[in-house]
Amino acid sequence: MAIFVPLWFYEFGSAMYILASLVGVLLSYYSFKLFSLTSKRQHMFFHSAFIFITFGFVALTIGNLYSYINFESCQPQCKINPTDPTYFWIRFGNYGYYFTTLIGYSLLVLSYFQTKKGKFFAVAPVGIDILYQVSQGGFVLFPFANNYFQAFHILSIILLGYIFVQTLSNYFK
Repeated sequence: MAIFVPLWFYEFGSAMYILASLVGVLLSYYSFKLFSLTSKRQHMFFHSAFIFITFGFVALTIGNLYSYINFESCQPQCKINPTDPTYFWIRFGNYGYYFTTLIGYSLLVLSYFQTKKGKFFAVAPVGIDILYQVSQGGFVLFPFANNYFQAFHILSIILLGYIFVQTLSNYFK
């Protein structure tokens, strides 16, 4: 497999992932501070969600930086195979990001539900993902395949759309 990604992409991507991780740490810290003041479970969900999302960006940072270091010597075209350690770290970054981000988004949605019945729907996207994987002929949580990337992004848009609508309605109350 050949990689045709420009080297500057790894530099810029790594810098943005580090920045996003730092913002996530700050959001997590202040949401935990809010939880310690109010002792509301909703604020603990915020804290946990931001921790998971931050872990996702840290995983992407690790994968990107490792790739940058290894691809620097073989630019402009790098050839790797699936048994290459660089490929493992790229997958680690992507899988870690998808897994922890879905959990983080689900926890954010969970913080908006007031009833126990409604909380089932907050974790439904992770369940949908598992059913989707089983229906594809096996259970591989996050395959490195294009069809899953589309499913992840659709689930993310649904979850973030719900969060956006709830935040907007809270703002106008």
